[in-house]
Amino acid sequence: MPLKLITLVTDGKSNVGGNPVDAAADAKKMGIIVNSIGIMDRDDVGATEVREIARAGGGLYELTRIEELSETMQALTQKSVQVTIEEIVNSHIKGIIGKDLKDINPIVRSQVSSYIESLADETDVEMAILMDTSGSMLYKINAARVSVVDLLKTLSGRKGRFSVALLQFPGIDSMVKVLCDFTDDPQELEQIVTSVGTGGCTPTAIAIREAISMLVKQPELREYTL
Repeated sequence: MPLKLITLVTDGKSNVGGNPVDAAADAKKMGIIVNSIGIMDRDDVGATEVREIARAGGGLYELTRIEELSETMQALTQKSVQVTIEEIVNSHIKGIIGKDLKDINPIVRSQVSSYIESLADETDVEMAILMDTSGSMLYKINAARVSVVDLLKTLSGRKGRFSVALLQFPGIDSMVKVLCDFTDDPQELEQIVTSVGTGGCTPTAIAIREAISMLVKQPELREYTL
């Protein structure tokens, strides 16, 4: 079964559609890791929410400038996969010998660490990217588009399959729109991402719940609380 991730990319605070921290916690209960990236420029508006979403979702967060979004997204994704695999392996080790990875023999620990690195590269990953396209993203959207495509191009070289779904929030005439279902084809994603526009509010919780429904393949889980 693939590792399931949600990565939120936003430059502000949610202002409609429920509590995104609660939505991230629900994702974690379903075995989905939620990471968040905050695009910060003049101030840290929304930074607290970015941190809380990642913590509730069992994931990682980064605060970055739009110029560094592409590098940040790639590094965060790779680190998230690595950390998640390490936690799973560590849990198995502790269940067998009653010790954490850091407490076992250094030679054995080194061997296990190498195994974790290999497993992280070989594990299939499904990742839903949630792109904030509210009005404040007007002058940042081009860089965000490039970052999404660059991510898939970079990670398509993994041994394990890496597929991405792209959702924008808000949509043109809805709170969230699925722009692209899961694909491992950078060209397909590149063609679709050019259509992303900006404007409107920031319904982060609704976007997270839509991503959950896609990852667990159960549309009835969608909860659009307005």
